[in-house]
Amino acid sequence: DNTYPIGVEFVAMLGNYLFAEELMAQNLGVDRPVQSHKVPDLLTEQTYRYDIHEQGTGPLIDGGWSPDGSYVFIVTYDETGPQTRFAGQLAVPERLTKPRATFGPYDLIAADAFYCDGLVELASIWFPAEAPEPTTSLFAQLLNSDGLLIAQADGPPLGLRPDLINLPQGWVIVDQRTLSAGDGALETVLLGVYDYVSGERYPAVDGDGQALSDNALRIEINECPESTE
Repeated sequence: DNTYPIGVEFVAMLGNYLFAEELMAQNLGVDRPVQSHKVPDLLTEQTYRYDIHEQGTGPLIDGGWSPDGSYVFIVTYDETGPQTRFAGQLAVPERLTKPRATFGPYDLIAADAFYCDGLVELASIWFPAEAPEPTTSLFAQLLNSDGLLIAQADGPPLGLRPDLINLPQGWVIVDQRTLSAGDGALETVLLGVYDYVSGERYPAVDGDGQALSDNALRIEINECPESTE
């Protein structure tokens, strides 16, 4: 039961020994430079045995794959084996528009939430107007029609401590996170920024400088967009 199949993700976890560029080229259909970084905050001690298993087709990750910017994938280690997820991207904005809201050091440029197959997919675009403290994190709370909390997805943008993100001048962070919706009627997503050590939320104002209730922005949940395939 503790045997992890050797396959595509095995290459990602052995980035120091095998060529991650080849993995990305095969999966994305493009030839891009790749950097692999070890993040001590995310490391865990697990014991795995390895064997050859039949490989299945994984879920399609549709990131748009613009020729500009950088895409971030995080490989973590849980009890069943290494898992890879798409965390978001560092992007070159066409232009920096008026922020939808400001939370302490972060300007929120845009945010959208979609309900798809029992999950709420939240995408948000952030611009650090000043250098965030390493303990700065986002919170995303999914509320039902009665205003009750049914799911939460906390963590810094891209799931990486802010001081580990080398964001080029003028670029933005596109954060992707998923909340399990369950069967209840959905109402909204509360999005904000807080210090995960003190638990204090950063003051939040909307694009007109008006204070936001609970220091959080309410994001409307939309129906899943139709597939283009």
